[in-house]
Amino acid sequence: MEKEDSSNPIWEYKVIHLNIKNNEAPSAEAASSATKGTFSPQFLKQEFPDIYSDKSNANHPARQLQEALNRLGKEGWELLEISQIGSLTMMFFKRLKPKGNTD
Repeated sequence: MEKEDSSNPIWEYKVIHLNIKNNEAPSAEAASSATKGTFSPQFLKQEFPDIYSDKSNANHPARQLQEALNRLGKEGWELLEISQIGSLTMMFFKRLKPKGNTD
């Protein structure tokens, strides 16, 4: 095993497959239609506010990605690039490897 040279930084890398699905927010009107009017849109909104709320921005893919990137940033990861590899979208990160961690 090679001896670590303390003058050179030691990097570690993380690769994440970015898999975003473009899902629209659930629609009470569409659900009512699917039940052939058995449940009205108003009833569905009232009984299932977590599913049929007007706060559709909370689960927007951009918001989810922002939160994930902020978590990784707090762990010291820096986004280097986002690349298309075949049909996959990959995100590449790096950070300084903690001292004493020789994995």
